[in-house]
Amino acid sequence: MKKIGYILIIAIAIVLAIYKCGGCSSNSSDYNSNETESTTSELSSSSETSEIPQWLIGDWDCSTPYGTMHVSFYNDGTCFDSNDGAGTFEFRGNDIVIRYPNQSVSTTIKVHGHSLEAGEGYYYSKR
Repeated sequence: MKKIGYILIIAIAIVLAIYKCGGCSSNSSDYNSNETESTTSELSSSSETSEIPQWLIGDWDCSTPYGTMHVSFYNDGTCFDSNDGAGTFEFRGNDIVIRYPNQSVSTTIKVHGHSLEAGEGYYYSKR
């Protein structure tokens, strides 16, 4: 029974990853707050200088009907995702792109201000 649960969680993670890669719009016109504008420039400069904004560092959780997802970001550009394990991350515009060793697919998390979107209207909250 436990094995079926793990298989179900992995299948859900794959579906969410596919959705996030192909279904998210890069249009941020719905998010026009001053916080978003300052964070967007902070992220853009971060991708050029490899600096990681301090608000991002730490543990984040997202509850969905499929289960709870956890991701942790560290100062050295590494991260840990409860579904895919250890990886590295970088900023690309308003996206955090996570790459995992031995996997050809990366995960993208949308950034809106100081919020992280998991997809389908679900957001991570910082612990």
